[in-house]
Amino acid sequence: MTTDDAVARLDVSPAAGRAAHTLIHLPLGTVDHVAQAQGLSPYTMYPAVRELASASLVDSTALRVDEGQEHRHWFTQKALEAMGLHHNSWHLPRELSHLLLERFPLTDRFYRAAVTVESLGQLRGFEWFPGLALDTAVTYEQGWVALL
Repeated sequence: MTTDDAVARLDVSPAAGRAAHTLIHLPLGTVDHVAQAQGLSPYTMYPAVRELASASLVDSTALRVDEGQEHRHWFTQKALEAMGLHHNSWHLPRELSHLLLERFPLTDRFYRAAVTVESLGQLRGFEWFPGLALDTAVTYEQGWVALL
């Protein structure tokens, strides 16, 4: 199943669907990360993320990194089941806690680095690799980047 297919299963507006499409790849991402990955202002992304949260599809908590405390978002079990991702997703509680929170400072820095790459087009995917020297791979419209 593609990301487009998964997001199409959510009953949300087109703007919320675009936010969900990006958030699939950025668990524990901020509204700023999601907006930058789409080349948009964070202010235009807040209503879309609020819509997902109001529908109980996204949850968040405030976590602190170097630059201050920001809300970090992930899909709820309801959203994962609707999208058919409830068996294999970085948004599952085990993956969020064991793989991403253990690397939380890197999560923030890698997302910020990934969304600043403009020469390869829009971000299309972000994959974490636990237990390897390669931490992540980011795919774009016209190529990919490895982050270590």
